[in-house]
Amino acid sequence: MGTMRRVLAAAIFVVLLAGCGNKAPEAPPRRAPSATTTPTASSATSSAAVTVPVMPEVARSHTEAGAKAFVVYYWHVVDYVQQTLNTAPIEVISATTCAGCQAGIEAMRKLARRHSHLTGGAETVSSLRSEAVIPNHSVLVAFNLTNEPQRVDTPGKKTVLHPGGTTNKLMSLLPREDGWIAGELRSQP
Repeated sequence: MGTMRRVLAAAIFVVLLAGCGNKAPEAPPRRAPSATTTPTASSATSSAAVTVPVMPEVARSHTEAGAKAFVVYYWHVVDYVQQTLNTAPIEVISATTCAGCQAGIEAMRKLARRHSHLTGGAETVSSLRSEAVIPNHSVLVAFNLTNEPQRVDTPGKKTVLHPGGTTNKLMSLLPREDGWIAGELRSQP
């Protein structure tokens, strides 16, 4: 996975933990799914079909199953953000202390301001493993994140191609009354 792609993914994660405001960018660009992959539940071919993913009830529970479900949900939200460049949904599930998340959010906002169009880039979460699940305390979830190739077209700029690939990730989740927020996201060897 390219460095820019990692920064964008990490930034998006931080935004989800932050719980920041819900202001959407003006005229958000849309992202079409890649023709070589099956779209995820959060990807769509028209703007009318793109909806904010709904958090499953299990993802709200402070259990191992809940933590794992939240991580999967989080990446569905990341897909939504990439399709719409509307960062509000990720902001409410990301901590403000996550530098990588905040960088990703700002990267998405920058793409929105430039009227960029993203194609492909959907994420798939697999091999989830949790560590130290203690009710009402943070939990660490390790997982593999596979990104499909992505194309970024920005008016007046050279097209950027991200090759896709799989990385090992570690996400720290912090409990809150209505479930979890992402506290930290990092790549692992």
